[in-house]
Amino acid sequence: MNNDQTSLHQSIASNKFYPPIINQSQSLPRHHLIADQLEALAPSKKIVVVEAQAGQGKTMLVHQFLDQQGFPYIWYQVGSEDNDPVILISALQLALSRSIDDFSSPQLTEILEKGQVGPMDLQGCANILLHDIDSCLETDIYIVFDDLHLISHSTLTNNLLDYLIDTSPPRLHFIFTSRHPLQLNARLLKNNPHQVYLGTDDLALDSAQISSLYREIFDLEITRNEAEEIFEITNGWIMGIVLSAHPLSRKQSEDQKGERRPRKLSKRISDGSDGIILSFFKEEIFSHVPPELHQTFMKLSYLDEIDIRLARKLANIDDIELHLDRMANENFFVYRLDDQNQVFRFHHLFQEFLQLLGRNTLGKEIIGAIYRLAADYYLENDLVEKALKALRSGEDYPRMEMVLQSRGLQLLSANRTVTILGILQTVPEKTLLEHGWLTFFQGLLATDFTPRQTLPFFESCIKQFADEREEAGELMSLSQIIYFHFVISGCYKVGSRLLERTRDLFERNHQILPDEIGIIVARNLAAGYCFFDGNIDQARKYATLAAKLATAKDSKNFIATTRFILGYIELLSGNLSSATMETERSFSLASDPLVGMSNRLTLHVMQLCGLSMSGNLPGFVHQKEMVKKSIDQVVVRQTIAAPYLYVWSGIGQISIGAAADAIETIEQGMLVSKTAATDHMTSQFLQWRGFARALNGQPEPAIDDLNESAHLREESGGPFFYTTNLCVFGAALAVLGKYSEARTKLNEALTVSETIASPYLATFASAYLAYIELQDGTPASALESVERWLKLMIDNQYNYFWGWVPEIMATLFSFAITHKIEEDFVRACARKRLRIAFSEKGDVLPLLDIRILGSFSVGPSSGPRLGPEKFSGLQRELFGLLIASPDQKVSQEQVQLAFWPDSAPDKARKSFDTMLSRLRKVLSEVIDNPIQYLSIEKGYVQLSNVIIDGINFMQFAEHGLSSWKQNRYWQAENGFAAALSCWQSFVPAELFIGDQAIVFTDDLHHKMKEMIVAWCAMLSDTLRLDEAIQILEKTDKILALDEDCITIRYQLYRKRHNPLKARNVIANYRKELLRLEYTSEEADEIIVSLTEGKTVH
Repeated sequence: MNNDQTSLHQSIASNKFYPPIINQSQSLPRHHLIADQLEALAPSKKIVVVEAQAGQGKTMLVHQFLDQQGFPYIWYQVGSEDNDPVILISALQLALSRSIDDFSSPQLTEILEKGQVGPMDLQGCANILLHDIDSCLETDIYIVFDDLHLISHSTLTNNLLDYLIDTSPPRLHFIFTSRHPLQLNARLLKNNPHQVYLGTDDLALDSAQISSLYREIFDLEITRNEAEEIFEITNGWIMGIVLSAHPLSRKQSEDQKGERRPRKLSKRISDGSDGIILSFFKEEIFSHVPPELHQTFMKLSYLDEIDIRLARKLANIDDIELHLDRMANENFFVYRLDDQNQVFRFHHLFQEFLQLLGRNTLGKEIIGAIYRLAADYYLENDLVEKALKALRSGEDYPRMEMVLQSRGLQLLSANRTVTILGILQTVPEKTLLEHGWLTFFQGLLATDFTPRQTLPFFESCIKQFADEREEAGELMSLSQIIYFHFVISGCYKVGSRLLERTRDLFERNHQILPDEIGIIVARNLAAGYCFFDGNIDQARKYATLAAKLATAKDSKNFIATTRFILGYIELLSGNLSSATMETERSFSLASDPLVGMSNRLTLHVMQLCGLSMSGNLPGFVHQKEMVKKSIDQVVVRQTIAAPYLYVWSGIGQISIGAAADAIETIEQGMLVSKTAATDHMTSQFLQWRGFARALNGQPEPAIDDLNESAHLREESGGPFFYTTNLCVFGAALAVLGKYSEARTKLNEALTVSETIASPYLATFASAYLAYIELQDGTPASALESVERWLKLMIDNQYNYFWGWVPEIMATLFSFAITHKIEEDFVRACARKRLRIAFSEKGDVLPLLDIRILGSFSVGPSSGPRLGPEKFSGLQRELFGLLIASPDQKVSQEQVQLAFWPDSAPDKARKSFDTMLSRLRKVLSEVIDNPIQYLSIEKGYVQLSNVIIDGINFMQFAEHGLSSWKQNRYWQAENGFAAALSCWQSFVPAELFIGDQAIVFTDDLHHKMKEMIVAWCAMLSDTLRLDEAIQILEKTDKILALDEDCITIRYQLYRKRHNPLKARNVIANYRKELLRLEYTSEEADEIIVSLTEGKTVH
């Protein structure tokens, strides 16, 4: 077993999975309560809540109910360790594996062993566990969470339990016991029909039951009046009743044995307060413990669990286990926690009494020695968190520092973050800040929970480490501050000042650093050099080193963090093709459960940035929706992902001429989260809103936005973002006709972009400088500027950049065509990006958009369209014939022969001319000069300057399939997403009846099927089964009779444990087969073959 997993299991209490060992001869059966409240109701209910004060018999009742009814159950004894949700889910997995035949959860095991589970990963772990439970449950089972009040203040654990409750399979039931109202918000708990609730009054004993308790358990006869008096005093509180009749409180002479004693303690227990009970322990219980054991018991009371091996060291009594065993047998407020009589604990009230006595008797020095001895024992047995807890209880802070310095990173890799953070948070802040390593780990461990509050801890410990010449500590603290300014604050200028010292310390110490720290520091240095300084060479050096260390350690989580930086280095330096290949390398990591959710999300951010920078709008929309569906939006809002989704969406809207929509999107983004309110993000929002406002004809608000964004950028820094701000500011000024000011901004942007080696931003600046020369320069300067800009585009394989505006690009392209500058590139780029063509004179021709996927319509991309009713049958068939023909052209003779086979050539020619003339007349309703789109040249009828969704679909799908076959899954998915976006709807439609058009339609459907099968295989391989199902459901109508797709859907539903949908798929397919006149026997044979098909992996 992995050491990390071993550590987790060692953190699980010995009595975790079975109820306290109870002497049934001393237990009052609760037959009536079980029969009246639980027996009839509980089996049909999802949840049973037993909420009552201490000593009210909650555990006893639940235990009796389950044993009496014979229900299979798993007992989960909640303890303070469960404040760490990773412990809870690991313990649950262990409990299930011990209790349910054939249960295993290998994927969760691997995550807990090899992954770093953060708060963002808990729901994913819960999903895996619940899925594996559901797959092996054949009957109903209960999980009992006993003493849930012990974790009432743990938000993370309570949230995890809420999720487990609300998403658990139907056969899984829950029983919760607690002294206090549950701090859970599960939907099923709030919906009362799903639960049985028992409170203090329900569990209280009435006078008749009190009489039975005295007679059957205590062997005492009391009168009815005495029973009623006890009830009046105690309100049926079982602990009070037991205390009043406890055997040791009745140790007396034989002559007194029959005397009834309930009145003696009536006043003592009347208020039920702990103080009164503690007094009872002193007078009635402890006085009967042999004096030689008094000090030993006081010492043992400072242990949450009494391990016999440790107890011997503390007590110097060899047979201490015999004393504890005897007391447990006598129900003397001592409980066994295992079957081997090696672990015990005191009743919590007895423990409090002993600790109180110990503080007054033993003294602080001896108590401190107890904790130190316990810590030594725990460290010898590799129970580091228990050692830290003991040292904290003994206030031995220097030793805590030593343990954390040497073992802290081990605890992090073992997913013990919450437990250790909980211990540190109990240290007074003034004391904490006096100890550098305690302060450092407080900040480090809190990064996933309260990241905005961590900076003061790191700044505090840096000074101490520097004064003590503790270079490793100083280095680690500096690294975390760099990370803070990179991820949280966006104060790039501040972060930049730390890079030189951090680099010097790292170069001197990296050989002696643990691998984990080496990876983190090198990654943070790479991020700093990339984002803070724009020093790509240094960034690449440290990112490559971090990646090498992460790969050697075989940690997918660390590999993901380094791949994110490597990808961004390529993006910010304008190497979009290299960035694409970097994204390919990290593609599977973005959905790998061994990668923490926060790191998976950063990979998605990198992917979305690349799609935005390359102008892949279909891919961007697809990936954005995938992030929204697959990642908790609470998590997204806590990171930089949330604001960037809006920034990049706004840039995309500007690029298609939707400036007003961009303004609305950006303004929504400015309010999305706290991360959106930093100077770094606000500057980006304002610069793009200012640009959009300039395009929207709002000059004054635009200038206000741009000035404020420039001020904020000056404050926050970052060369790439500073240069982007100059580009956007200059472009907006150019749009507003402020050419002189625009030139100044854009020329500065051009200079800085060369300094930071960003051809991407140089292209942005050059485009608008060229536009200014067209508007306000000489013909020679305009020619030179356009040539320079287009050379940058071609040299760097760009066909898009941030700041793309259709009208401005059309102006530049038209000038290029007129002056014969890079004509082939310009025409191809204009067609792809602007959906326009050019005449030989450079006049703009909007492409004619012909849509056949879902329904038939013709028109410009934006503007009025002509539906099928506008065209005659022959006109529609001509479109079908042309679309299905290579290069969308066909000989005039072929058309005449196809449409008028029985007519003489002259008559057929006349009919053709008439049809063509009328068709052009119809087209003239939505476009000018239709001859530019439907022409006759050298005896061929041809569609020119058109865009056809069916042709685009085939091209995108083929690109995706080709990439898939080469294992380029990122590019394959983008190709598939683009192909799917070509379809207006997926309802089958018979648009054409000509043979060639029907063959083309069949080709479309075959390509769709081939694409969907490949896409689903790829998604299944990367464990994205829900996405595969969504794609199959989206295309189910058009692929309703495809056996491969039906099989995949059926098997995916089965794999996701949705048998109802799986059956519906089969039933609907059978109906289709019968509708197509298959016999029942033939249909059944096909169904059997389908359901026994090869399983999807």
